[in-house]
Amino acid sequence: MEKKDEKDKKKSKYNKKKEDSYKYMNTEQKIRYINYINDKYKYEDNICEMMLSDDILIYYKYDVKNNDKCKKKHINLLKKIINFLEEKEITYWIDDELLLNIKRNNNKIPWSENITLGIPYDSYINILEIINKYPKEIINEIEYRICNKYKIKFKEILSFSPVDSEKPFLIKIFYLNEKYEEISITLVLYFIFNNKYVRNLTNWLDIHNYNINDVYPLKKVEYDGNKYYSVNNSKSYLNNAFWYWRDLVLLGFDNIDNNKFNIDKKIYLVIK
Repeated sequence: MEKKDEKDKKKSKYNKKKEDSYKYMNTEQKIRYINYINDKYKYEDNICEMMLSDDILIYYKYDVKNNDKCKKKHINLLKKIINFLEEKEITYWIDDELLLNIKRNNNKIPWSENITLGIPYDSYINILEIINKYPKEIINEIEYRICNKYKIKFKEILSFSPVDSEKPFLIKIFYLNEKYEEISITLVLYFIFNNKYVRNLTNWLDIHNYNINDVYPLKKVEYDGNKYYSVNNSKSYLNNAFWYWRDLVLLGFDNIDNNKFNIDKKIYLVIK
């Protein structure tokens, strides 16, 4: 009986410790923390206001999970796509979470399933011309273009709220093998709007707008033993898309304990 009581105490202590690791800041604590990091980086007023939203939760710590198997599949797909783009002389640069991973020295943040490559307007039009010559296949009422050489398939997605209704939005690229249909990489269009590089979605205008000099000239960076083209000024670039990137980690839903959290469209951040 004593052994059982001791075991229950240990279990209770462990559960309490685990619960503590999931504690997030209340409004007052968030204000103090935002003021603290803002003293260092001088964020824009709209960013500070956004961080105070109830939809953004900032945790003191969190038990992060990494899915190495998933990462390997994504990197293998990325290699195929980079080979395709470079063979066709298509300009691209690594974007979003992958760029963030590299700037934080590879695996210092949890692996994200979102891999995005930026494509300027002329290159995007070129790639559409190329893939529209490929065989068409309808799968579950969705049209794909099939590239048998690299064993990949392309799906174009139109913007539901375009900045410019005459321009496209993005292309999703998948493995040809349907066994890995949940794995994809995004090619997103960038074009010039108000002297900035933007994506064709009005919801992203405040976040994804970049000085052209921060993008060009492109330079090669290394990640996971491979070299990819990156933007010229990655720090300035990341400050726009990931205002929290120096101090906080974004938890993707693949890194969140779904027994504890519902998929509720909130943004989960944790102090790194």
